Amino acid sequence: MNNNPIKKTFQNRKFIVNNSSGRYNLLYYINQIACIMFCIWMCWPYFTVKTRTYAALVFLIVWFFTTDFRWLIKKWSMDLILTIVFFITFVPYILTGNLFYGGNGSRIILISFPLFFLGIFINHYYMYFKKDYLTLGRIAFFSLTMYTIGSIQTYRGLQMFPMASRALAQGRDPMGVYTSLGIGGFGYVYAAVFISITILFLVIKKTLGMNKYYRLLATISFVSILLMIIEASYVIAIMLSFIGIILAIVFKKERSLIIASFFALVFILIFPKDIIGNIILNIAHLFKGSYVVREKLTDLASGFIGEGMGMQIYGRLQRYLTSLNTFFKNPVFGIYGPFGNPHDRIGGHSGWFDLMGFYGIFVSLPMFSAIILNFKKHLSFYSNYPYYTFLLIAQLMFILFGFINPIIYVYQIGFALFVIIPSLPFLPYAFRIRRNMRTMKNKV
Repeated sequence: MNNNPIKKTFQNRKFIVNNSSGRYNLLYYINQIACIMFCIWMCWPYFTVKTRTYAALVFLIVWFFTTDFRWLIKKWSMDLILTIVFFITFVPYILTGNLFYGGNGSRIILISFPLFFLGIFINHYYMYFKKDYLTLGRIAFFSLTMYTIGSIQTYRGLQMFPMASRALAQGRDPMGVYTSLGIGGFGYVYAAVFISITILFLVIKKTLGMNKYYRLLATISFVSILLMIIEASYVIAIMLSFIGIILAIVFKKERSLIIASFFALVFILIFPKDIIGNIILNIAHLFKGSYVVREKLTDLASGFIGEGMGMQIYGRLQRYLTSLNTFFKNPVFGIYGPFGNPHDRIGGHSGWFDLMGFYGIFVSLPMFSAIILNFKKHLSFYSNYPYYTFLLIAQLMFILFGFINPIIYVYQIGFALFVIIPSLPFLPYAFRIRRNMRTMKNKV
């Protein structure tokens, strides 16, 4: 495909700009290593726990001070600018002493939010400023490798302690047993959902330079991640994964995906509800070994079969509406703004609605704009390339997830969406481009 950007860069030999000499070369190698170490920290729960947050901070400091500082003064894309604006909007709340995220205080905003959005800058540096596709390939390689190891450890740990991932999400880990086994928590499992959808591209599509070893890695990674998601028993994670994977397999183009989504919605609205409920019940019976999954699917089925919705579904909807109603009462600055009441209730179960309730459109609008523009930037990069559909589906699943679950303080999800997923198609370039470059230079 002549219009595909990856093939164009391959043909034009625009792989890496690390062609300076001496000190800069050394700094750039250190920069790459720091980036890879941060990827490992994000993708391997055992390493994360053993090295703690201080290690991530060291990796990031080293990474920043070994970058080419020209990228800081060069014209930024709007997604980067709006991300900075998003964090600036918190300044008035800091000055008035109202920097809180409900009962979690300010720690989530000061630590988790920056980690969530940091990937936008890391990806931009290599993908759009440096155009260093070798490093993107290595990010993909080490991220997949570490995610595979982490998924296997999590899967084995959950077989011994089925509720461990949920316990970690609640901050419970008796005697450090779960973390010592390398079990990933809520964020790790849900980040894997979006990665699983996009890894499928490497498994089933013919990709430029994709040899059998890379495909084997992608296949092992896909299987181990999927098994981990199922074993973790998060119903929403399981549903999003399988829906995303089915959509990626069936639909090849954006238009067909939109049309299919429309007909699926119409199907749910007009098809006999008892039949849909019975289908969900039959699916629930497949999870005999997981009480949590079976119970939640049965609860969902009752909303179609019975006269009212299940208690768990009803409870979730009430939480969503609570946050939305609070937002409508204080739409501009939220409950922590000058006209809000900090004691107003927030549901705590919808990432998008919760942030809107806490801080209104003053804070949430720049964030939404930054995410949408970042997604648009990557979709434009992969236009006319088969990965486009996989990327779009993962992005749509992410937006949907933000309506029904906490999200922007789950920093692993942000790293997956902004760093790992845009890098995956460059996996075949991880270790062979430098050799190709030498060969091409000899021919010139």
